[in-house]
Amino acid sequence: MESNFDTVRWIHLPGWWNDLPKGDVRRLMAAIEGNLQRTGGLGQSDTIGYIRQLAISGDSRAIPVLRKALRHDRLSVRIDAALALHALGEPDAVIALIHDYEHCPIDETDFHILKALECIRDPRAIAVVANHRTATESLTATREASDKEKSGCFVVTAACGDPLAPEVIELSAFRDDVLLRKGIGKGFVHLYYRVSPPFAAVIARSAMLRRLSMALIVSPAAKLLATSIRRNREDGG
Repeated sequence: MESNFDTVRWIHLPGWWNDLPKGDVRRLMAAIEGNLQRTGGLGQSDTIGYIRQLAISGDSRAIPVLRKALRHDRLSVRIDAALALHALGEPDAVIALIHDYEHCPIDETDFHILKALECIRDPRAIAVVANHRTATESLTATREASDKEKSGCFVVTAACGDPLAPEVIELSAFRDDVLLRKGIGKGFVHLYYRVSPPFAAVIARSAMLRRLSMALIVSPAAKLLATSIRRNREDGG
């Protein structure tokens, strides 16, 4: 793609700038000025096209009108105006994108701003994208761990052969209502979920091991829990 601006500023050029025709800068500026004065969304698709043509023009005369576009109500106009200003060498254009990223609702618009920030070789933009990825990965890991901890107990389920068995439900409730509410209990549960899956897989494949696990682990634990609950109710009464 032929362009007049310094591509060193870009990690990669926005894909939507490929093969854009060059236009008369003065006419493009006048068209943008006229469209920005309109209310509502009418004409703004054309505005975005004009902004993109100004971006590849490399003409600094476009900077004032692009700064006006940064204040437009429509996010897509603001995103392209910021990218165009960055293309024309305005170092603070990225601040406008980051401001929109920090203040827009977390939905599809958030995604579009991030895609724009990914184009820019600027430490501030790179940091925002990296932080977003880290936060997303952390949130995903937290949700997966939470879902895992709320599932049935591996060994108990393997021994019972049924995730809806009374012992599974009772011991899972004890885990959720008691163990996960205390620091030591959380540590035990996390350790259990790291080490128990291989044992549960072995138990599930053997009828003898299931019977032994029921007799030596599951049934005693369920009875102990039932006794503890009964005593607590009697003490409370």
